[in-house]
Amino acid sequence: MAANTSPGVQCNKIARNFKTTYRPQAGGLNHNHAAIATFLVYYLGTMQPSPPHLPADSGDSIQTMAPDWNAIVDENIADEKQVARILACYREGRFAELEPVLAALLERHTEAGIVWKLQAICLAHLGKDASPAFERAAGLLPNDADLLRRRATYLLSRRAGEPALEAALQLCRLAPENGADLALASRAARELGRLQEAIGYLRRAVGLDPRQFTLHNDLANLLRDAGLFEQAEQAYREATMLNPAAAEVWCNLSILYKGLGRHNDAENACDEARALAPHLAEALVLAGDLAIEGGRFGEAEQWFGKAIELAPHSAEAWAGIARTRKMTHQDEDWARNAAALADRETSPAKEAYLRFALGKYFDDTRQFDLAFPQFERANELNLHTLRLRGGAGYEEAAQARRIDHIVGHFGRAALSQARFAHPSARPVLVLGMPRSGTSLAEQILASHPDVHGGGELPFWGKAIKRYGMEADNGKEPAAVLPTIATELLRQLHAMSPTAKRVVDKMPNNFLHIGLFHAAFPNAHIIHMQRDPVDVCLSIYFNAFAASQRYAGKLQHLAHYYGQYERLMAHWRRVLPEGTMLEVPYEALVQHPETWSRRMVEFIGLPWDERCLRFHENQRAVRTPSNWQVRQKISTASLQRWRNYEKFIGPLADLLKTRA
Repeated sequence: MAANTSPGVQCNKIARNFKTTYRPQAGGLNHNHAAIATFLVYYLGTMQPSPPHLPADSGDSIQTMAPDWNAIVDENIADEKQVARILACYREGRFAELEPVLAALLERHTEAGIVWKLQAICLAHLGKDASPAFERAAGLLPNDADLLRRRATYLLSRRAGEPALEAALQLCRLAPENGADLALASRAARELGRLQEAIGYLRRAVGLDPRQFTLHNDLANLLRDAGLFEQAEQAYREATMLNPAAAEVWCNLSILYKGLGRHNDAENACDEARALAPHLAEALVLAGDLAIEGGRFGEAEQWFGKAIELAPHSAEAWAGIARTRKMTHQDEDWARNAAALADRETSPAKEAYLRFALGKYFDDTRQFDLAFPQFERANELNLHTLRLRGGAGYEEAAQARRIDHIVGHFGRAALSQARFAHPSARPVLVLGMPRSGTSLAEQILASHPDVHGGGELPFWGKAIKRYGMEADNGKEPAAVLPTIATELLRQLHAMSPTAKRVVDKMPNNFLHIGLFHAAFPNAHIIHMQRDPVDVCLSIYFNAFAASQRYAGKLQHLAHYYGQYERLMAHWRRVLPEGTMLEVPYEALVQHPETWSRRMVEFIGLPWDERCLRFHENQRAVRTPSNWQVRQKISTASLQRWRNYEKFIGPLADLLKTRA
């Protein structure tokens, strides 16, 4: 007769063998209860993540664990039949049946750490709050590494960063040479927004296990998020050398290149990822994003569609479709599916993608009363995500002090640094508020054969920090200007060795006009202006809150805009005449040739008719305006705020200021 191999019988045999083979030790229950449960669960192969591998010659290990199992049986915490039922439930995933069994045991044995651990795992599988059970188990089993690992992972899934980090660090103290546990601590620190701390943990993990490509990949992701792009690229490259077939690493490298404006490199890395894993939905979404940047909107929609076929719940793919074109009422099925997915989405960041996309759909189809609540919800979600990660919110007083400092430092004297200045007129700044028309102005200029559009360069934000460090160290800050100028010109040459002008269209460079002019007094600045309510609403309707902390609330937008206007008034007073051209967005779209000619003449170049055909330019555009700048000029966005007049609240005061 064939042997009975049912889960219950096998578990019963295991329990009986332990009981008859090993003699119980005195002392009752202690933290080793967890070890035997871990071994049994590992044997059954049903729980994730898998516990550490047990040695092949496990006699000694089993002897140290077995007495606790005997104590559980001997002290009548659970008999062999109950044990068999418990383990069978785990194997077969019958957690709803298991929960009351464990709860009944805990009523009689409140100090049984092993049972608390099993109950915590059971509750986590059921989607219930397992935090109290994990906490009680950890108190009873403080040296159970598997328990701490599971607790930290569970808390991370609940976005509970602080207790997750505490559990992970306790785990690292138990096993300081375990790279995987350091990686877990890094995840928790990252969740709290403590990037440098997270990087430190992962660097230690890489040092312990330098052949583990996933650690290099995770470290590269953190370095990328921290703005340490060269180090991030090196870490990704090391990961690809360790495992050239890891498609996810090529995806991440492509994202890095995309953010750096290295569009061709991003395309190549993405192609590599898709070649390695044709069915990796993330690679297809990335291909769609890159196609949008390249102006290939039909291709982008196809990539997003293929991603949805592979991953029907991909928030990024569903949201991506809305970015490929103007939506119409024929997209009602898309809207229903996107809304249903948003309602079920558990990730605030992913739900935000969908809410912004739904807001665009309702705006495109002129259902404004339905659009605004979607945008409002999307911004709330982004701010929530920022808080969960330990990010600071927008502080009005701090921003006002920042503007005071800039105004106080960069007077006429600080702007005139002839002995340190560089004579080049190659750099051109196009700046203003985000969504003020900077992408359109850059696209017009970049259509000139002597102009290269550099996109939004982070250079001046870093340069002002270097300049400030000189002052903080008691040195003459202007002395660093030649170094700053040389570094910028080197970067511009790398982008385009032949262009006479290279445009940096980072909108926030309005904060750095003083430093820019001090370094390059012969260079030109184009300031884009737009109706204040239109520009603030346009920011609010796009996913800026993660990078621009003022963007998630209308009140903060109104305050930030007021501070921006205050600083621009200062620059008008102190800059030499002819340094800055102010271009009203409304005038540019109503009289495109007139203002396009003015901009080209202002930067010292002859007119070229191709500037009027800017929408035919196939250069990569990485801003939310990448669709608009490839269309012919339209006045449809003028006075757009009137569609939302009943929602604008604190932005209404900006209308009075403009009047």
